[in-house]
Amino acid sequence: MNIRIAQPHVRHGDPHVTSDDPSRLSIHACLYEALVRRAPGGQFSPGLVTKWRLSADARRWDFEIGPARFHDGVVLGPEHVAESLRRVRDEAIEGELGTSGVFKSYLAGCQIESSRSGLTLVTAEPFADLLDLLVDIPVVRFGGGQPIGTGPYRLTDSIEDCVTLEQSVQPDLPRQIQFLAFPDPEERAEADAEIATDLAPGVRGEVRAATTVCTTFLCNLAQGACSSTPFRQALNWATDVPSLIQSAVGGAAVPVAGPWTERHLGFDPSLAPYGFDPERTRALLEVSGQEPAVTLDVPARLPDESRHLAARLTEMWALAGIRVSTTVHRDRPAYALRVRDGHIQDAACFDSSPSSTFRILWEKFHSGHRGPWWQGYINPELDALVDQARATPDAVARGELYRQAFHILHSDAPWVFLYSPSRVFSVSPEFSGWKPSVDGLAIFH
Repeated sequence: MNIRIAQPHVRHGDPHVTSDDPSRLSIHACLYEALVRRAPGGQFSPGLVTKWRLSADARRWDFEIGPARFHDGVVLGPEHVAESLRRVRDEAIEGELGTSGVFKSYLAGCQIESSRSGLTLVTAEPFADLLDLLVDIPVVRFGGGQPIGTGPYRLTDSIEDCVTLEQSVQPDLPRQIQFLAFPDPEERAEADAEIATDLAPGVRGEVRAATTVCTTFLCNLAQGACSSTPFRQALNWATDVPSLIQSAVGGAAVPVAGPWTERHLGFDPSLAPYGFDPERTRALLEVSGQEPAVTLDVPARLPDESRHLAARLTEMWALAGIRVSTTVHRDRPAYALRVRDGHIQDAACFDSSPSSTFRILWEKFHSGHRGPWWQGYINPELDALVDQARATPDAVARGELYRQAFHILHSDAPWVFLYSPSRVFSVSPEFSGWKPSVDGLAIFH
């Protein structure tokens, strides 16, 4: 049994380069494995480790490494895991779209020790959410300059528009997977392939996967109209999100009430998203005392519907008397750096994607840390919750702290909360039972 998967591109490269590109990650997930795997609800299951233990102060992690071999036959050992962790925090390892140094920032000062019995990590500060990071770090050996993994598949061929992977061990998996590059979504939908990814809704054999992505407008909280909480709340109440979902992504999304989704630890399904209420918008604008005008920054792509969103928001917000002007940025990497460094006008369209609740809070909202995506948000109560959570080993208790943070951010409205897009696949009849992974990836595992 062989299978072909049509996706936007087949570029895969160094597995330790930080990326949230699902096309790239689908290939990596077949070739490489991490210490743990994601499970629903922000939980984790064993990957290359069979057991782990966290100390009461949330700083020391002990891992038992399970049996595995690299594709060249070398037996996996704790020293290989240690080497990968040291490599990802090397300054020479890059990231995509402003993510350079993400792993380094979290693993800086971490003691990484391997022994016959396993692996021990001692972090400089409490880090109860360390698994959120480790799940995205493949364990890799480099032989002859090429990465070698332990995943079910090994790379047999890689050209510009086709990557071929093969396995001969697990009879319940396809023997061969070919990832085929079709940049145009219409051509991708019609490709001679059993699975096609990243399509518009309504395709034959449609399968949808929820994502951790939140498409939003990040507000400039340091200056201008959006420094006022009532003004930001007014923008949220002035936004008809269901209408946006229909016109922008064909209905393939769900509204969000805050900066993370049902797949994140600390999500509260009882908290309803903002509704569309122009009357409440006008009352909040009056309270804010701000001039009802904003300038939006939007990228020309990623999310590809950014300009459409800006145009629709211009129409919607005009109903409450809010004037909108828009600046389109065509250099997407430069745009990511601009947003990361806080160089935005009143609000900037962005698709926040970390699957880690802690990372979202630490990088975007904690005013003591003021991470790479922080836009001036200051709330001591939220900071205290994050600090307490990072030192709380129990996941249930930590999730409750994050739930409280979710409510605070909903009320403070540091972003214009829009939606979490679904990833749409087309699946041929002979693979009708196939589902994407919990990460929303096109893989067989």
